[in-house]
Amino acid sequence: MVIMEAMDLTLQQAADLLDAYRKEHKLARIVDPDECRELDIGEGSCQYGRPCHAVWGSNHRCSNCISYQACHTDKERRKQELRNRQLFEITSRPVNLHVDAATTLVASLELIDWREATPAEVADIPEKDNDNADFLNQHDTLTGLFNKEGFSRAVRAELAAQPDTDFTMVSINLRKFHMINDLYSMKKGDEVLVSVAESIRQKCHTGALIARLFGDHFAVFEPTDETLEARLQEFLDEALFVIEEDDIPLHIHAGIYAVVDRNLPVAIMIDRADMARKEIENDYNIGSAHYTKKLWETAINKQEMVNRFTDALAQDEFHLYLQPQLKKKKK
Repeated sequence: MVIMEAMDLTLQQAADLLDAYRKEHKLARIVDPDECRELDIGEGSCQYGRPCHAVWGSNHRCSNCISYQACHTDKERRKQELRNRQLFEITSRPVNLHVDAATTLVASLELIDWREATPAEVADIPEKDNDNADFLNQHDTLTGLFNKEGFSRAVRAELAAQPDTDFTMVSINLRKFHMINDLYSMKKGDEVLVSVAESIRQKCHTGALIARLFGDHFAVFEPTDETLEARLQEFLDEALFVIEEDDIPLHIHAGIYAVVDRNLPVAIMIDRADMARKEIENDYNIGSAHYTKKLWETAINKQEMVNRFTDALAQDEFHLYLQPQLKKKKK
């Protein structure tokens, strides 16, 4: 059963629920994923306990934390992990834990089971690395995608590893995304971001580098092929889903930059894809656009004009011309 919204629980209800689940699962607990701590729930009390990642023998917050995602999207999340040839099945369900009349903790109920993995599972599922501090430094907690720093490093490494491969940089942005946060809440906004991230993953080839650079700005870097634009258009068409409450469509635009100069900084590659996207961001009928040298030249000319504006104003280089308007009298 999928829990679409957070469960509202008193301390007593939470304690009773944990007792029931502990009869069915090897581990049942409630955690605060924002602070990365287990919650020790006793008779009428709730205390922060050990770090929730300690159960894995790890010293760091878990990568791709589905409990964090569950709390920020109000949706149940599930995943499998392979650790020391043990296959773990993890379910996270969002919980609003009412500690008292004035205090509510946004938490997650975790149900965890494990068994020895089969040889096929060992071959197919990557081994989980407990020491994942570097992963966390380079990835976005909400979506599990690269962050800006991690993306830049991964792109540069990919360019070095495949010197004879042509690559494409894609910039993806949600139009007026802030309105979703303003109208529905940050939690609804997080839910949309996770959904978009999952959709992008589905349309990209295996091995593509995908990032949530910040806010509602995503980027994709992958080898150029003839299916890229078709896959991108399919993603854009499917992304026009509706926010349930008020039928507000979500519009997404994409800019495409074919990487010609591999020695450009990755940030500039992203900027060039952005430049193409911004050309169409006010047009609801166009989903994507390509970067061209003319776009760059136009942007440079505009910036030079802006740079000269203050001096030109001070030197009286602006002149006002009024055109007379004549109206003929009716006979």
